[in-house]
Amino acid sequence: MLKPLWDRPLHDYLAYPSGHTVHLVAIATTFVLLTDSMRARVRTVVIATVALLCAAVGMIGLGYHLPTDILGGTAAAIALVTACGRPADRLLEPTGRIRPAARRRSQR
Repeated sequence: MLKPLWDRPLHDYLAYPSGHTVHLVAIATTFVLLTDSMRARVRTVVIATVALLCAAVGMIGLGYHLPTDILGGTAAAIALVTACGRPADRLLEPTGRIRPAARRRSQR
């Protein structure tokens, strides 16, 4: 959906932003935003970073993407998930209700 906006071809296909990168980073960002545990967040970020670096080396090495395709995909995914996640979070939680995770933290 984003590729036609930039219309940046590499060889004979639109390469920017990297769709594989957008999917990987969007899923990882969603996990980070949904979890309450700092330990789980850190683990998710570390695992996603390692996976992204491995995928980036392969995609760039095989000539499917330029480094800016990976960076653009990462930025687009984080921006889109964050922009869509906050309003969705507000819509799903009734106003004034304390979430269970927040309640547990306040009782400590």
